Amino acid sequence: MATNRDIRQGLLDHNTGFRIMFEDAYNNADPGFFANWTERIDANGVQQITLAFLTNTPAWRKWTGAKQHKNLRSYTQTITYDKYEATMSLKRDMVDYDTTGVLGRTLQKWISANVIDVFDQFIAESMDGSSGAGPVGFDGENLYDTGHVHGPSSSATQSNLGAGSNLSHSTLVTAEHTALLWQEENGRPVRPNFNLMRVGPKLKRRAQELLSADRVVTVNTDGTMDTTRSASSTYEIQAASTRSSVWQGDMTLVVDPRVTTYYWDLHDTTKGYKPMILFVTRAPEPIALTDMTDPDRFNHDEYVYSVEADFGVAAGHWYATYRGTGTA
Repeated sequence: MATNRDIRQGLLDHNTGFRIMFEDAYNNADPGFFANWTERIDANGVQQITLAFLTNTPAWRKWTGAKQHKNLRSYTQTITYDKYEATMSLKRDMVDYDTTGVLGRTLQKWISANVIDVFDQFIAESMDGSSGAGPVGFDGENLYDTGHVHGPSSSATQSNLGAGSNLSHSTLVTAEHTALLWQEENGRPVRPNFNLMRVGPKLKRRAQELLSADRVVTVNTDGTMDTTRSASSTYEIQAASTRSSVWQGDMTLVVDPRVTTYYWDLHDTTKGYKPMILFVTRAPEPIALTDMTDPDRFNHDEYVYSVEADFGVAAGHWYATYRGTGTA
C-alpha cells in the first residue's frame, strides 16, 4: 500500500515532468510563421508600452547658404497586453496508472503545439481581421488600406491594398509597381524589397508556379494572357504554354494554413521594421495543479495542466507589406 509520501512524490514527479516537457518544447520549438513578419518586443512585467514612429527624416539637398534643419515628426502608438491560456484536465487515475506512456505523449504533443502556436494564431487573427484590412496602425489607418496619409503630400494617399485582386502574374506586377512608388513624407522613395510571399493552401500551387523557374501562361481567344474564364465571360482559353518566371529566386513562399481565403501578402523582411508587432510581457509558461489538496484534485480527482501568457498584438509599419484580397 502506498504511503502519503509515495503519493506526494508521484505528484511532484508529474509536475516536474510537465515542466521539463514544456521547457524542452519551448527551447526546441519551430520559430513559427509569425516571426517572418512580426517584430517581437520583450518587456517582462510591463503592462503597456508606447512606441514612437518617426517620419520626415532630412533628405539630401544642395548645400547653399546655411544648413536647413529639419524636425522629425513623431507618431505614437500604445500597446497593452491581453491574457491567454490553454488548459487541460486529466483524471488522476488515468495519469497514475498509465503504463503505456500515451498520456505523456499526449501532453508532450499538446505542449509542443501550444508553445509557439499561440503567437501564430493571434498574430494571424489580427493581421487578417477586419475583412482583410488588419489592425489600425500608427497613422490611424488599417494595416492594409488604400488611404495611408503620411506621404509627401497632404492631399495624396498611398495604398498597400489590392482589394479584390486575385493572384496572377499581372496583379503581382501591379503590386510591385505600386509599392515602388511609395514615398516617405520627405519625398524619399521607401524602396520596399518584397522577398516573401504569404498565401493559404488555396493559393499554394498558383503561388508556386509564379515563383518557380517556369510558369504556365494561358491565352484566351480574345488574346488576353494570364487569365481564366469566368462564368460571365464569352471567351474560352485558346492555348497554354510555359515561360520563365521573373520572380524565380526573388521571393520565399510561406504557405500559412491559417489563411483560409484567397488573400495573398508580400512582405519585406530585409528591413529592421515589420508589418506586425508582438509585445510580450509574460512569455508562455506552464502551470500544473497536481497537489492532492488542489480544488480540482480534491473535488473531481483531476490534475490540471495549463499554459499561460500575457502579450499584445498591434500593427507595425504598413510600408513593409502589401496585400491582395483575392476572391478566387
